[in-house]
Amino acid sequence: MAYEEEYWRFLYSSRSGRRIDIFPNYWQAVPPHNPIVFVHGWAGSASSWNTMKQNFINAGWPSNLLFAISLSNTFSGEVGINITHAGEIRDYINNTVLPQTGANRVDIIAFSMGGLATMYYLHALNGATDGKVADVVCLDADVQGSTKWSMFLPDLDQATPVVMAVRTYDQTPGGVLSDPIGTPHVAGTMTYTFYWQTNSICALAGGVSQQWANVSHLDFLTNIDVFNAVKTAVQ
Repeated sequence: MAYEEEYWRFLYSSRSGRRIDIFPNYWQAVPPHNPIVFVHGWAGSASSWNTMKQNFINAGWPSNLLFAISLSNTFSGEVGINITHAGEIRDYINNTVLPQTGANRVDIIAFSMGGLATMYYLHALNGATDGKVADVVCLDADVQGSTKWSMFLPDLDQATPVVMAVRTYDQTPGGVLSDPIGTPHVAGTMTYTFYWQTNSICALAGGVSQQWANVSHLDFLTNIDVFNAVKTAVQ
């Protein structure tokens, strides 16, 4: 296992020969995988990811690298709720996940409306430019809003600030693939993957897009074939 050693110093007692660690907080194991942050959808919670988290553990991921956030006001669809959730995702990554793991970057797996909050975090809250995100996977996510559900969840209307921010500008900022939509694409090292059931509006330009027509919306959370594809996307 690799270690960060630039600030590690040893002081040996001339009498005992014992090692005294001058900067112990700088000696941290580099995780074998990026920590994964799971972002649930409308009316969901951290427990929405229990099956997928267990699948990752079964596949060899350490449980202490799997973080499922519980967003506030999860039954709200009011205009601006995804902007609020985007801030919660940012704070969770910066204040909880990275300090606890010692990692430099995370992977994000988002479901349904959680995908829109995730994309706003990446677009508007420096999530794609601060170097803290490596891979993003969105599962049947409303990343471009939803004409079907906007009557009940107004923040999914395609004219809201959160949706416009994602649709109008570089749709996959920092992504390795080219993105012809909006402002000139600034390439980076991030990967974007979009798995969706029936509507390609659940994908964005510059990402890998795949339809799963035989998987129901909620089954994206538990289907083993979807999991295997997700696992490959974040490896």
